[in-house]
Amino acid sequence: MKTYYKYIILLAGCFFALAVSAQNLNLVSPITISMPNNPVANTDDWGKGAQLFVITAKKNTPNELQSWMLVTIKKGGSKVCGSNTLQTAPEVYFDIPLKTWVGANAVSLLGNGCILQPGDYELCVQFYLKDRRTIIGENCKSFTIKETKPESYAPPQNILPAADKILTAQEVMQPLQFRWTPIVPKPKAKVKYTVRIWEIPISSSKSQVIKTQPPIVIKETIELTQLTIAPSEFKQGKSENNAYAWNVEASKTSAMGDIEMLGTSEATEFSVRAGDADPVKYSPPVNQLPSNAKILTDKEAELPVQFKWTPVLPRPKEDIIYILRIFEVSAVQPKIGSQSGGYKSNVKRSDGSSYKVIEVKNETETTVQLSKNIKGLYWEVEAISTQKQQGEKPQNFGKSEATSVFIKTQSFTLLTATPGTFGEYPCNTQTTFGSSLICGQGYPSAYVNYSVYTSSNILVSSVNVAPGAAATFTTPNIAGDYNFVITAICGNDTCHKIARILKIRCTPNTVTNCCKESSWGTMLQYTNGGLSTEPLPPCGRNLGLLNCGSIKKLKVCYNCNADCKTTTAQVKYEIFKAGVLQSTLTVSSCSPANINIPNVSGSYSLVITAICGDSVCNTCTYYFQTACASGCNCKFVQCTKKLWYRDVSTGIIKEFACINQTPIVLNCDKNYQFFADTKCSPDTNCKMIVKGEFRNAAGALVIQQTPFNSNSSAFNIISGTPGNYTFTIRYYINDVECGNCTIPITINCTPSVDCCKNSSWVLKYENSNGRIGVPVVLPACGTKLNSVECNIEKEYFITYACAQGCGPAQARFQYYNAATNAPVGIAVNAPTQNQTHIFTPGTAGNYYLKIEVFCGGKLCDSCKYPVEVKCTPPVNCCQNATQKDPSVYDTAGSNLATFSCTQPKTYYINAANKNCDKDLVIKASTNCGSNANCQAKIVFTLKNTGTSATITGTGIFNHSCFFGKWHLHLNCRLLLR
Repeated sequence: MKTYYKYIILLAGCFFALAVSAQNLNLVSPITISMPNNPVANTDDWGKGAQLFVITAKKNTPNELQSWMLVTIKKGGSKVCGSNTLQTAPEVYFDIPLKTWVGANAVSLLGNGCILQPGDYELCVQFYLKDRRTIIGENCKSFTIKETKPESYAPPQNILPAADKILTAQEVMQPLQFRWTPIVPKPKAKVKYTVRIWEIPISSSKSQVIKTQPPIVIKETIELTQLTIAPSEFKQGKSENNAYAWNVEASKTSAMGDIEMLGTSEATEFSVRAGDADPVKYSPPVNQLPSNAKILTDKEAELPVQFKWTPVLPRPKEDIIYILRIFEVSAVQPKIGSQSGGYKSNVKRSDGSSYKVIEVKNETETTVQLSKNIKGLYWEVEAISTQKQQGEKPQNFGKSEATSVFIKTQSFTLLTATPGTFGEYPCNTQTTFGSSLICGQGYPSAYVNYSVYTSSNILVSSVNVAPGAAATFTTPNIAGDYNFVITAICGNDTCHKIARILKIRCTPNTVTNCCKESSWGTMLQYTNGGLSTEPLPPCGRNLGLLNCGSIKKLKVCYNCNADCKTTTAQVKYEIFKAGVLQSTLTVSSCSPANINIPNVSGSYSLVITAICGDSVCNTCTYYFQTACASGCNCKFVQCTKKLWYRDVSTGIIKEFACINQTPIVLNCDKNYQFFADTKCSPDTNCKMIVKGEFRNAAGALVIQQTPFNSNSSAFNIISGTPGNYTFTIRYYINDVECGNCTIPITINCTPSVDCCKNSSWVLKYENSNGRIGVPVVLPACGTKLNSVECNIEKEYFITYACAQGCGPAQARFQYYNAATNAPVGIAVNAPTQNQTHIFTPGTAGNYYLKIEVFCGGKLCDSCKYPVEVKCTPPVNCCQNATQKDPSVYDTAGSNLATFSCTQPKTYYINAANKNCDKDLVIKASTNCGSNANCQAKIVFTLKNTGTSATITGTGIFNHSCFFGKWHLHLNCRLLLR
């Protein structure tokens, strides 16, 4: 042991004495709460939209700090919201001075959300030490929930069938469309529209039937203001009057779970003409592809062109011949028809220079090779029957309206060049150019790039604009000849490029003083993670290989002329790839700039431009390459896909797989939301885009939505037409299709079975202790259950018998606050005849457990069980604990010193005391009281006040560990078994 003194200052502290202290140590301050004075009542909506909600907290100590954060809402000093307790409060570790929680992160600190009643409240934030008793920082913010007045709505109005409409027997054979106006104004919540239809017997009035008779048809739809009802729905009525009345009722579900009626339309009548013998009326075909006013490029017209139309409806029994007539025009462009279906006049054969006729049997599409060098065409389709009687003409089912198609040469034309004549311009002057560009089909993305290069091919300026838009930029401020390049881009392809000589002429009055005698200053690049700097190489050099997606931090200074109006230069950083601008950033001179390196491998140029006042004074170009550690493409990444859909009316969710060829059966006129969750690896930043197509049996596109994924965007399928369909899902990465799958879907429009008819409960029981207790039969609905502890798992088993053919029942379990009827926790959906597990609420109080059962997606019954939730506090083992003052012994058992918890003293280890080479034995005892569940354990900690080093043990410390000044801390940790 070294000759100089070693000593330990032993400060004994009693843990339980500190625990009962209620003072605020002010280790976290200030605590700032930013929120509106009058927020919305639902705390789950705080932080959304204009509802600002931010909590910040700053530690008031230079050391790192471990704390526990409790956020609650109080009314009159009593907590009314916030499911977290001192035992469940989240841990907050201050490894940085300031912590911030914004929006949803701040809301989550409350635990479960609440719906607050009108009144005055406080939002309180408290920070505690590990003992959960010592407050180290707190602050409260007052706010008021204002009472909201119920909004008045204009009820819906019936549109179709129109009032007193008389339908023919043939019209009733087709699906009947019902349409109405929406509720005004549109509520924030989703609106459910319920259509009811009554049959009006002879000698009865509309009002009498509505008041006294049940409707023969009830249909519901969410948000939509139309639906289709099959003819079979009207066969229930036996009246000879053939008259009907209908109305539509609008409602919404409030945040409390209650149904709120918004309005009901005035009932109107319609009737069916009895004994109608009118001939069947057929809907003629309608042109689909190419669409009206479609523009084809000359290159597209050289390939076979697809023609497509709708079939004749209703479908005749006999075969159909579709006659496609194409009138090609070689000199004069066809007139543009309306966007809704073309012009009304018939097309004459004399209008075209060539004429094509193609007959197609029963099919609704074909491909045709057009003549060369035509300027456009008209086309139409006529449908006739093939079945003929001798001496009779075939039946004509109608002809489509003619559609116009244009054919244009893909072109690129310079339209304007001002001021002056093209080729020579004054320096440092704003100049505008324009162009036109037509890309071929399949290239929706098009733009034009204008770039100016020096004679040594150094980029001076560049700008991208949409076709037809003006491109404005400032000409160089140095006289000379420049290369002016205009590039037309279609998709990712360079279609055209025009290069011209741009002559810049400078006169004394056009040269500003800003750039005169200006110069580059310090030019630095940050290295070592931004901790150090080094000079940039000379302009024109290669910066080497940079990592994809990394940040290149630069600091460039430029000195403007002192006579310039603004002596502070602006420095612009631009990244180009093959002359196309990728990113741009402008900062003040000598300000650090974080340059985002592109996330795609390739060769790039970095152009640094110095701007003084309004003048570009100088440029400096560097080159670099990128190497991506992982390629975001179909070949490199592997993506998992989870496919599922939800019945909006019931909330029931079902998963499906691409390999499943069993049709998914959906019901008529119901909204189904399809989702695709994707996750890619190893590059988690690589995103997969999912696109969907819903087609009928003929292959015609019915619904297309791009893109759809996860819960943020759904593919909505609603169909009122029965039949077989296909749902094709396509996966894309960086606009490249990686795969697809097609799922068969059947729309079932058969008359719905009342799945709730004669349905009944069979068995209900709960497990008294999570998964391991004894099953107990649940009492009758409404009976109060035995009280339960908070945050424990309960198991239930429900059996419910649905009507025949409706399949097994589905059950939903949800706890609700008994006072507010607000849902608590997460609802659990599960099939009956399976064990279902749900956790009790985390806050003590009165609740009710609601069990709902669904048959065929329809809610058949529900059962409420009131229950009291208790949160029994743990045993306080420290309440009656006592502790004996500690003593220090040597290994032979000799008492070297005794200390007091309340009167600290110093014990020296030095040569004079002859104890330098002795190990220390520290002894102390404690009594945790008479509770058998409490057990004592004492931990001794020596902390070096100079080096902050600590030695922790249960009593014996080796002498070789001591060096410097130490504090002894006794932590009497009283453990609860």
